[in-house]
Amino acid sequence: MSAPMTATPFDDIRALISSFDPPRSDLAEALEAGLGRFSDTAAWIAAWTGRARPAVNRPVVALYAAAYAPSETAAVRARLEACSAGGAVINRIAQGNGAGLEAFDLAIDRPGGDGVTKPAMSEKECAATMAFGMEALAKQPDLLILGALSGQAGAAAAGRLLAALEEGAPPLEALRDKGGRDMAAIAGAILAARSQQTPVLLDGACALAAAAALHDLHPGIIAHCRLAELPKGEAAARTAERLRLTPLLTIGLDDGEAGAAGVAAVDFIRAACLSVVR
Repeated sequence: MSAPMTATPFDDIRALISSFDPPRSDLAEALEAGLGRFSDTAAWIAAWTGRARPAVNRPVVALYAAAYAPSETAAVRARLEACSAGGAVINRIAQGNGAGLEAFDLAIDRPGGDGVTKPAMSEKECAATMAFGMEALAKQPDLLILGALSGQAGAAAAGRLLAALEEGAPPLEALRDKGGRDMAAIAGAILAARSQQTPVLLDGACALAAAAALHDLHPGIIAHCRLAELPKGEAAARTAERLRLTPLLTIGLDDGEAGAAGVAAVDFIRAACLSVVR
């Protein structure tokens, strides 16, 4: 007998969240303390990977490309093609750090709503895009780095989503209305990583906004996430503080270099893991 259908697509998301197991806090507590951010970072990796000797061996970067208007499709397509051809900054950094890289086309040539004059997505499309984002775990990374290739348009949409959340909007409805496909896909990837106990590094405004929506739905759901670098803007700063996400790095990259801060932080994370291994 098949399981009964839930009432709405978002009910499936809520049901998934309710099924998650807690992290292995006993491993984190057993690590050496007193090494500042190194201790905290190594404990984070240990708790979520389940390794008594924390390490990052299979980092994967997942970048999502979405357009918010027809006038933006060419620019977003160019960013996606640069990543696919190996010609972007992120490609060089990822190769140097031994990180896998995947870039996903979220129907760039068919932009969704702009979140201002028209909702970004329907509930069905939002849930389906979240499900698509979950495919980022297919390569079984032990660290997942998430970002968007949407540039300034994505950053502006992220700002609108953060503003809606600050005003108390229902999180999944705000994500559907304001967030855009890139943020929905990132939210799905965050949930998939949570279900597989995989640590996540958030890179950029879209990733932070997606995490904020999930946090406001269920605060413990992003306990496996850390922030690579603080995105620009006061709303991002307020949100990072509210979510207790302290950036690992301060590099000053702009919105066009998606994923670069996250991959650069891999060296810091690996050093943190080595610092506490006896």
